[in-house]
Amino acid sequence: MITKHLFGTYHYRLSESDSSFGVFASRRSAYAEHLRREKARAERSATQLSTAVLSFKRDHHQKLIHTRMFCRELQQQLRETDSAYVIDRWTIGLILPHTDEQGVERLVCKLERFHARHGVSVKSETFDRAHTEWTPPSYEALHRDVAAAVYEASQKPETAATAEFARQIRLEKRRTDRSKSPFSILLLSHASGRNDFEPLIEAGRRLMKQCVEIDGVGRMGSDTVGIILPHTDREAAEEIKRRLELQTGDLPLTVRVTTYPDQVLDRHRAATYAPEAGLDCPLVGAAAMETSRAKAVAKRAVDIFGSLVGLAIFSPVMLVTAVAVKMSSPGPIIFKQTRVGEKGVPFAFYKFRSMRTNADDRIHREYVASLIQGKHEQIDQGGDSKPLYKIKADPRVTAVGRIIRKTSLDELPQFFNVLKGDMSLVGPRPPLPYEVEQYQSWHLRRVLDVKPGITGLWQVEGRSRTSFDDMVRLDLRYSSKWSLVMDFSIMLRTFKSVVQSSGAC
Repeated sequence: MITKHLFGTYHYRLSESDSSFGVFASRRSAYAEHLRREKARAERSATQLSTAVLSFKRDHHQKLIHTRMFCRELQQQLRETDSAYVIDRWTIGLILPHTDEQGVERLVCKLERFHARHGVSVKSETFDRAHTEWTPPSYEALHRDVAAAVYEASQKPETAATAEFARQIRLEKRRTDRSKSPFSILLLSHASGRNDFEPLIEAGRRLMKQCVEIDGVGRMGSDTVGIILPHTDREAAEEIKRRLELQTGDLPLTVRVTTYPDQVLDRHRAATYAPEAGLDCPLVGAAAMETSRAKAVAKRAVDIFGSLVGLAIFSPVMLVTAVAVKMSSPGPIIFKQTRVGEKGVPFAFYKFRSMRTNADDRIHREYVASLIQGKHEQIDQGGDSKPLYKIKADPRVTAVGRIIRKTSLDELPQFFNVLKGDMSLVGPRPPLPYEVEQYQSWHLRRVLDVKPGITGLWQVEGRSRTSFDDMVRLDLRYSSKWSLVMDFSIMLRTFKSVVQSSGAC
């Protein structure tokens, strides 16, 4: 039986009646081809590549057949860019891009508790640019004819083909986040919007004449084909576009270019935070948290019901808080602020005002820049054993503001954000625009992948005691493992944290 496992590759689950080894030949061939391509990628991007071979002792194998513990553990430890192949009945081969010797050792240590139980031995190897086997293959050896790939994409059902290509883009984004090497997407569309792929196929044929490196071709809708150009920045992609437009001037064709992470970062740095300025492009659409429509509807239903219940329960507390805020200092009761939401779309964020009006935000800007850049020693307000990454004595905060911040009462108006659909009850905290300006490409996933929330994993597992990178990792863990059960668990733990005022100040 073949079941899809381990990030899109095929893991072969054996049964006692299995006696055919024909599938192993194709798996070995796929493993060898994948490894060759990864070596070429590492050569082009000057990054490291490691492999690991997991071998099972034959006398332990029957025991392994009847449990999925090892496979589940392996799946949890591998990243989305990693791949696993069954080479034969006793061997699994792992391909680990952007991984050095220390990275392989960490993976082996994580799997160590399974070694004795299942009789697993691990042999690893790390390749570098000086490796004698690293001879960059020709483009023809690496890639099929683009026209054939465009034709194949045009024959697939639109919905399925678009989803498949979105997964390719998401994987390419993960590679870029680790290698820091940008990639671009060339978008070829029929100028009249007709569902006619013949001009696109011809454009693909002419594109191949440029000897352009291509690592993916897919459908982006009814009349558009996307072509992934790895290790290609915006300037190089624009030059490819210009040359292609010269070659295809006789075709009814529109050519566009989008680059990751340049386009995503530049749109934020342009400070155009109108609602229509969201990052609606393939790079964002491919990043959204994967979930079924039923689960998305269920999450939205829980958000609406939970926010209504929250407003009903806390309305007396909100009324008292509003009076206290109004009496503490002149200014509005509700503080409205522009935050960056799902897919980079800005929205009006509500809180009870805890600061004096017209306060200078320079203190917070400097703090955020230091936090994101990892200058922890400059902003640590705690100690070596209990670090605290927060502005502990902010002179802008009023006396009432300190109380409502300590008790998290200032967050209650965000139930209205949840009702409007800008936020969820559970999700990453929405950042400020000037925070996003400081982000690295992988940080952006906490903005693009999932709707922001009132509470999240950071609030219950780290809060002000974790570094910014660790906070992002918690947010990414939530977006990849999200479930309604997880949401309810986080909400219950949030209630406990609020009662104990842990990490708040």
